Amino acid sequence: MGRDFDFPKLERCPNRKCRTLRVHRHGFYQRNCSDGHSWYRIPIRRYYCPHCGTTVSFLPLFCLPWFQYGLMCLMKCLIARFLWHLSLKETLDRLKAEYPKLSWSVSQLHRYLSRFLANIPRIELVLRSVNPRCLLGQSLDKTKRAKKVLDMIIGFPTIQSFSKLFADQCHCSFLAPIHSLV
Repeated sequence: MGRDFDFPKLERCPNRKCRTLRVHRHGFYQRNCSDGHSWYRIPIRRYYCPHCGTTVSFLPLFCLPWFQYGLMCLMKCLIARFLWHLSLKETLDRLKAEYPKLSWSVSQLHRYLSRFLANIPRIELVLRSVNPRCLLGQSLDKTKRAKKVLDMIIGFPTIQSFSKLFADQCHCSFLAPIHSLV
């Protein structure tokens, strides 16, 4: 729907130190996005808090901050590597067969997988907030922990619902570089 989408009105400033009630719509910017089959330029609504000067963007659920590829491509990458136990090259070959416009390299794929592994402790905390009884085995190696975490994420109604839950609790993406989580 582009700019005609009924974007929500922010009730409060998202800055945890501000939280004022006066947030204004602040235009749009164009963002590149790919679902692996085609490339799109989509409008992203921006908001501005005049009190603290924070500008925030309203991303659609299929997007992650700083990622041009959609959430489904990224999730399939994690599944292929950690649930199907494919090598990096096999994972990349399988993704490129399914997503013809995918232009990842092995090093880029490795970077995404490494970010996911680095964020496993935070992901486990978010999952425990939903189900305090879940056993996520801190003593397991990271690959086994990743498999358990992915099994639980797949249990969500959609990957977008998990991604939003993580973003709401941690104020970043579950694939964010670890230095941005501090």
